[in-house]
Amino acid sequence: MTTTCSRRALLAGLAAGIGSAAFAEAPVIGVRPKARNGALSAEPVKAVGDAVVARAGLKGRVAYAIADAETGQILDARLSEQPMPPASTLKAVTALYALDRLGDDYCFKTDIYVNGEVVEGRLEGDLVLAGRGDPTLDTDRLAELTIALKEAGITTVAGRFLVWSDALPRGDRIAHDQPEHVAYNPAFCGLNLNFNRVHFEWLPKGKEFELTMQAPGLKFRPDTKIARMTIVDRGAPVYDYQRGYNKDLWSVARGSLGKKKGARWLPVRFPALYAGDVFRLLN
Repeated sequence: MTTTCSRRALLAGLAAGIGSAAFAEAPVIGVRPKARNGALSAEPVKAVGDAVVARAGLKGRVAYAIADAETGQILDARLSEQPMPPASTLKAVTALYALDRLGDDYCFKTDIYVNGEVVEGRLEGDLVLAGRGDPTLDTDRLAELTIALKEAGITTVAGRFLVWSDALPRGDRIAHDQPEHVAYNPAFCGLNLNFNRVHFEWLPKGKEFELTMQAPGLKFRPDTKIARMTIVDRGAPVYDYQRGYNKDLWSVARGSLGKKKGARWLPVRFPALYAGDVFRLLN
């Protein structure tokens, strides 16, 4: 059986599936909750704030201030006179800009493009995974795209599998003054997966270790070949990074692994290839 699969028809189904999934997990931009009927709690705001901190079991000093956005009146404050490093609040400016420019109903999408006909489940052409800047795309949601692809009647691809990430500029890392191995400082582009982090895990096996580099979700834990890890007999550094040909080459000091199972997240420097590799493994 030969099916002519139009680009518009396939994109409508696939993009809609992954787009709505972004809201199924958690909205990228939340709307203001509706006011509830009935009187507000008579419990003092201060008591509520202290109770929240106590329930969270936070250690150290916790300071905050809550103000009325319209009047500027301070409604509650904790340790307001205590000098402390400021929290990372610049993201609030980014959120306000996004609300103004994109709107509160905007949803980032990840698309699939096809070029060719589908003949008995075989795509006689290329398949393209195109990222459009979704910062929350994870392995489980990427798997939803592979399922949608099969539901569209495509089980094999005769042509090339390509990735596109030029919807946003690419950066090798967020800040160049941070350590190489910290997971909060990965590369970024228009196609990002799992916040551009790879999960490194080690398991003692006698005198050696079993190592895995994975892109875990709640349902799937595919290995990835874009990031590699080797054990090296050295004192320092604990982690060392070398940029390979389209892959991240990591090494870890043997003595730092200890004698028990352990794991940590590491940054990804080839995010689009990482997402494409995981997508391929999920199919």
